[in-house]
Amino acid sequence: LVSRRSLPVWVSAHLLFVPLFLLLLRAPAGRGGASDALPLGCTFVLGVSTGYIGCMALVLVGEHAGSAEEKELWGTASSFSLMLGLTAGSLLSFALSAAFASPS
Repeated sequence: LVSRRSLPVWVSAHLLFVPLFLLLLRAPAGRGGASDALPLGCTFVLGVSTGYIGCMALVLVGEHAGSAEEKELWGTASSFSLMLGLTAGSLLSFALSAAFASPS
């Protein structure tokens, strides 16, 4: 489903979750458990797609390297970059949440 050429497109499309969650954050809270279905569904889709895109990035980076030593180096660098990106995204989510949260 994801090739080396289509991976940047999938990652760019994945960025559409940012405005979606900002809209969900600004939406008025409803009553009952039904109002939680949309945010939970979006969070589920975000988790599955992030996991798939992250795994495919790690798998596809191995195709770029030639020798076993290069594969080990590329694997370490890509794992570090993935963890750094996830950490930066989590920290950015706290800042965006604080900036766009509705005053109560």
